[in-house]
Amino acid sequence: MITVNLFLHHFDNTRLLPLFSLLVRRAPLLLATEPLRAGLALATTRLLPAMGANDVTRHDAAQSVRAGFRGSELSDLWSAAGGRPLEERRAGPFSHVFAGAASMPVKAVP
Repeated sequence: MITVNLFLHHFDNTRLLPLFSLLVRRAPLLLATEPLRAGLALATTRLLPAMGANDVTRHDAAQSVRAGFRGSELSDLWSAAGGRPLEERRAGPFSHVFAGAASMPVKAVP
């Protein structure tokens, strides 16, 4: 099993598809938590100065939301890579979760 937290949104679809193609052959399950690309999440990043967040954190938070996911975007890429999506959904106001399985049993890598 591979777990990913706030990592996949750093790649565009042209990079995610080859990555997923490798992962689907190596792990029986992929679990991911990513930023939710939504208006509320983006608007909330403007409140970070009130928490004392520095310029880099404020910039990165907004960029991460813009690069985040919604709908079935990860499921579509996982399917295109030969995997079987299990679940993809919003998780609260700021997060997007994905679970995908390999379509066939995964062989152990020596």
